[in-house]
Amino acid sequence: MASPFFIVGSPRTGSTLLRRLLISYTDVAIPPESGFLAEYLTATHVGLEKRKKVFCSDPEFNYWPIDIEYDEIRHCKDMISCIRYAHKKYARINDKANWAQKAPKLVRTGQLWLEQMPDCKLIHMVRDPRAVVNSLRESKYHNLHIEHGSNRYINDTEIGLLLENTSPTRVMRLSYEGLISSPDNSLQRICNFMGLKEGPGTSEYLFTLTPNELKFGHHSNLNKKIEIPFSDKWESALNRKEIKVIEHKTAHLMKVLGYYRVTKDSQDLPKIKLEAILHHLMHTCSHSWKELTQRPDFFMIAKRRWQLGNINKMLTDFSSGL
Repeated sequence: MASPFFIVGSPRTGSTLLRRLLISYTDVAIPPESGFLAEYLTATHVGLEKRKKVFCSDPEFNYWPIDIEYDEIRHCKDMISCIRYAHKKYARINDKANWAQKAPKLVRTGQLWLEQMPDCKLIHMVRDPRAVVNSLRESKYHNLHIEHGSNRYINDTEIGLLLENTSPTRVMRLSYEGLISSPDNSLQRICNFMGLKEGPGTSEYLFTLTPNELKFGHHSNLNKKIEIPFSDKWESALNRKEIKVIEHKTAHLMKVLGYYRVTKDSQDLPKIKLEAILHHLMHTCSHSWKELTQRPDFFMIAKRRWQLGNINKMLTDFSSGL
């Protein structure tokens, strides 16, 4: 049995592509993104039995899809055991021997996962900040202003780098650029790191998008052959002023990760915070309305957060721009 692992990092860094490659070419099962799992670990003020009962009825398991009855986890001594059980059941259903989890924002609770699951490892996905911020802006779901996109990138990437430094044997860095330029080599590195058996080569592949991906337009490029130029889309999508802002804010991370700047700081660097705040407020209102009207399980998820004492999390996420 290989080590369970989590694919984490800033959003839009290629974690979904990596998930698809691992599912297709290794003996590992990875359910859809499940950032909600961390809520069960952090809600320590709520009794274990109550958390287990809420866990069984969590509406987000419908996206896996998987059903978990309370009797199945009745004897679990902690929430980590419940989470392990859910993933092992998912792996069995998908005829896989190993399991992993792909949820970029779990990087924010990465240290907690490393502490409570001593046998797990993390794959820290990184990517050129200009590409990430541009992707966050163009994404229909995120639609972040470059100011907020840069802040989110900085926050998540700094946490990931800290995890690399504090747990070097359990955290592996993988760049998006390296993944698309050499998928075979990237998978081999992961297999060696996790103790997985290597699968066939990945130089030619074609993925079939799920109904939800087709409906919402998520990851529409994943059913195409990998193309290296796609990673440089930001060069034509961003104007000079936007590139300068992103590079100015993320300069320290670009240096650490080996990305080169194409602009220099100057006294006329635009101040766009007010513009960013207004954009964020408009997007928050629009996004909230879509969640209320288009997501049937919205109130069920709100109920879960209320039961776990995390109802303020939605408000915090919206107000912080993260």
